[in-house]
Amino acid sequence: MGLLGLLLVLSPATQAKAQGIWKAQPRGLAKALGQQSERATQTWDLAATKVQPEAVIKDLQSRLSTDPEREVRLAAAWALGHLRVRETTEPARAYDSPPRIDRKSQKVPSYPPDAWAKRIQGTVVVECLIDEQGQVAYAEVRESIPALDDAALAQAKQWRFTPAAFAGRPVAAMVRAPVGFRAGM
Repeated sequence: MGLLGLLLVLSPATQAKAQGIWKAQPRGLAKALGQQSERATQTWDLAATKVQPEAVIKDLQSRLSTDPEREVRLAAAWALGHLRVRETTEPARAYDSPPRIDRKSQKVPSYPPDAWAKRIQGTVVVECLIDEQGQVAYAEVRESIPALDDAALAQAKQWRFTPAAFAGRPVAAMVRAPVGFRAGM
């Protein structure tokens, strides 16, 4: 059993998962990606632990750029986007250069008719998992305006990025982005 496997056995997220209490993997992502290996599931669950030793962070960085399973690479990006290094309390480094938006959809986000009629406006913050090709593999609302959340997610899923890079290779990465809605007065 490797270092990551040993730490997973002992990690609070794995213990909680075994007890059916909490699962780190985003709900919609498992269905979107299909059946996953145990390695992918364990990698997702690391995001729930919040802090990991530097050795685990290095293992995740290696998985992010070289693992043969796409689901493991995406899980590593998700975990690195949510972890801190135990020894330094710094955020885990998932890339050398961040993803950059290439284009957003040419249209403004579709305004839900009920929200427009009620003049609901504001900014929904969406967290996106960008894959190695620059596509949004998964998006989740982080700062919600319930009447606008679905429209914000639909907009985010249309975005395209230049992928992040780690050690000269394109890698999956996490980004947070605001989606603004302004009702005409």
